[in-house]
Amino acid sequence: MDNPDFFLASSEGYRLEEPRSCKRIKRVRSDNRDDLLLVKVEPPLIGQPYGLGGSDIDTLLFATRHKGDSLFPIMLWRVFFHVARL
Repeated sequence: MDNPDFFLASSEGYRLEEPRSCKRIKRVRSDNRDDLLLVKVEPPLIGQPYGLGGSDIDTLLFATRHKGDSLFPIMLWRVFFHVARL
């Protein structure tokens, strides 16, 4: 991935053996929020532990966890957020 926007890492013991490069795709809205971020990750996450068989996960949706935090723009680094797969 050329020029990642940021890196994804976990301090909570999830299955991230190494930080992942992340590239913003676009801002996304839902019925409840307008601050979701769709990203492409590299290398992809192995999908088998999540019931996806041989399909890997390379696109994720991020939403901040704490009220007042934002991804648009990111004002403070280390941002805590929820991660969802599509």
